[in-house]
Amino acid sequence: MLEQLESTFLTRSIHRAGRFTAVLSVALAAGHLAQAYAARIPAKLTQATAKEPIHIVNLSAGPDESGLTADLRPLKTGQDVQVVADRLSQSTSPLTAETAVCAPVLHLMPRPGAMMEVSIAAPCDAGTRVVLSHAGLSVTERLNAEGSLAVRLPVMDETARFDMRLDNGRTASATQAIPDLAGVRRFAVQWAGATGFVLHGMENGADFGQQGDVSPNQPGIITNQGGWLSVLGDASVHDPLLAQVYTFPAETMADVVVEAPVTSSNCGHKLLGKTLTSTDGMAAMIDLTLEMPNCTAVGEFLVLKNLAQTTKLAAK
Repeated sequence: MLEQLESTFLTRSIHRAGRFTAVLSVALAAGHLAQAYAARIPAKLTQATAKEPIHIVNLSAGPDESGLTADLRPLKTGQDVQVVADRLSQSTSPLTAETAVCAPVLHLMPRPGAMMEVSIAAPCDAGTRVVLSHAGLSVTERLNAEGSLAVRLPVMDETARFDMRLDNGRTASATQAIPDLAGVRRFAVQWAGATGFVLHGMENGADFGQQGDVSPNQPGIITNQGGWLSVLGDASVHDPLLAQVYTFPAETMADVVVEAPVTSSNCGHKLLGKTLTSTDGMAAMIDLTLEMPNCTAVGEFLVLKNLAQTTKLAAK
């Protein structure tokens, strides 16, 4: 299998930038076929996002927890009643009300092309980094000045559960069935950091830059005739998680190509990522590890071909 995967690396030359041959290490594990939605992201991603749950406020605290002292003598005067009432009002924890008001809300709305509009309302968390996860796909976004966000994400799995986690630990989840997922196929690549991969969907035998090369430069539109590319994630937040997803009709013939630009930040290091596929409403995921060339190759690219076919075979 390793020899088959290594054969997917081809060398390509373009104007002012060479393409190098690289070694692709694909790590498989049982259970990568995801109809359950356990978040499956690289260790680096997990370290960047995992946080302990926020403090849970007990809404039915007993006398020992509330801080009140027991006073068992009978109430005789209106003044006695007022004293006890004052104690109760002073002992009410402000965290109880704040937790209720600040709890984020996640809303899902199906959109054409098996896309999902994900809306967040978190009034106490304006400008906060948020991680959105679905079927192993995880990307970062930032809430606006009102603590809200609306973004469209490709649905990878037919049950369509989406989760969000704010930097302060607040979380929310929602599930919304989507009817038209079986009519499309998807290939995604995701990574941590501002620099990662570039995804191409080569339709009808197209070459780089030609008509039919669906890429960030020519992302296409949602139609029934061809594919389109979704570029996901906000690279301006700290510890960004980014992804690109190529969607194409089930009957379309297309080759998937992934480029890895050699930069001053990744040269001589390993570039870690994940690839995901969605076929017939089911998602599968594998690890992607590239040994980047040394820094004399900055400005050039590694080219990986036939990844969609490799992922499909490896998931079986």
